[in-house]
Amino acid sequence: KAVRTLFDSTVGSVGMDFFDNAVKNLCEWLETDYAIIGQLTGGKVIEVLSMQIDGKHIHDYSYNLKGTPCNEATENGFCFYPENICTLFPEDKDLVNLKAEGYIGTPIINKNNEPVGILCAISRTKLKNAPRVKEVIEIIAAKASAEIERRKSEEALKAAFDIINMSHAVVFLWKNE
Repeated sequence: KAVRTLFDSTVGSVGMDFFDNAVKNLCEWLETDYAIIGQLTGGKVIEVLSMQIDGKHIHDYSYNLKGTPCNEATENGFCFYPENICTLFPEDKDLVNLKAEGYIGTPIINKNNEPVGILCAISRTKLKNAPRVKEVIEIIAAKASAEIERRKSEEALKAAFDIINMSHAVVFLWKNE
C-alpha cells in the first residue's frame, strides 16, 4: 500500500492534480479523514493548496500555525501523534472542531532547506503507524516542494510576460500618437 500510495501520488501528475491526488491517496492509505498540503506564507500562515475532508476537496482555506501540530512539524520535522491530538494542542480550534484524534505531518522543505509548507493527515480515530510512513510522506513532501517551486516560477514568468506585453503596448501607443 505504501508503494502504491507513493506511485499514485507522485507519478504522472503536476500542479493541482498532484496536490489533489496526494491528499486523496494519503487519506486512503492512512485511513484518515483529512489530509492537507499547504504553502507557508506570511511567516506563520498556511494557505491550503489542497485539502481533503471526508472525501471532498477544498482549495480556498488558510490558518495560522500558532499552537498547531503543523507548527511543531515545520519547526522540528516529521511528527506522529497517534492519539489525543486535541489534548496536546488545545489552542488549535480547527482540530477541536473536527474532533481530531490522530495527526501525522512533515514540513515541505525547499532546496535551501527552509520550510515552505506542510503535508499532514488527520484522523478522528487513533492513527495506525503504517509501515514506511515517514519515508513515504517525506518523498511526497519533496515532490510537493518541487511543485510549489514550479508554481512560483510559472507565476514569475507570467508576471514577466505581462510586463513585456504592457511595455509593447505602451511603445505601440506612443509610436501611433
